[in-house]
Amino acid sequence: MAPLVAFAASGSVKAEQAQDVLQLAGEPKQYVEFYLENPKVSGNLLVGVRWARADDNPAAPAKFDPNNVRLIVPARLPVPTACVNVASRDGRYTAENLYVVPPDVAREPALYAETRYPELNENYNIDNIAVMIRSVPSCDAANFGEIIPAVLVPKGVEVSDAISAVPALVVAVNADPESVELSLQRDGGPKLSASCEGADKAVNISYSAVCKFHPERRLESGQYSLTLTIKERFKKVKTPFKLLISE
Repeated sequence: MAPLVAFAASGSVKAEQAQDVLQLAGEPKQYVEFYLENPKVSGNLLVGVRWARADDNPAAPAKFDPNNVRLIVPARLPVPTACVNVASRDGRYTAENLYVVPPDVAREPALYAETRYPELNENYNIDNIAVMIRSVPSCDAANFGEIIPAVLVPKGVEVSDAISAVPALVVAVNADPESVELSLQRDGGPKLSASCEGADKAVNISYSAVCKFHPERRLESGQYSLTLTIKERFKKVKTPFKLLISE
């Protein structure tokens, strides 16, 4: 069956709320999302990066709220736009949209999202969703851009409670967890290594590995090098990424 494609017209946001919600870029302003009856394996290797509470309980994961996906805006952005990709682990739901990041934006703005599939999204918990936010001029830019970790605020949870004082950094990777190595480093400082495990025994189409960094203290603001290494049979293949972190 062909994919169902939804275009939701962007509604206006009240002036007093404009700084708290990032709006879609370009014209017409349409929220683009897809629901696939028969998803195929994604070709993306790095699928999502987000903050999480260090004490999250995987046995009782919180419900995903598509209307409360946020980011902590870095002090320096290469471009005033950000491409946001949302992907469910089972590959059925995806969304890709470009947002404007104005100079007077709030510190932790939400992303405008008027989904046509609320009943489907209600079935997902946070561990079933990967979000990738990239600072790029367009979603099809030649360069991957710099990654900004997402903040997924669960349903019924205050924004201030969505991450802890020393949050874990969660990275979703489309590879066998036993073949994945991830490291994080800033300006030649100490290198952090992530622990990776399988997403779980459910259907894994968009990503199969969930890797977590558990820093001892809150990471300082700045640009970090995120290195993804895939161990193949006779060699290791490294792919570098840039990560922007804001306290």
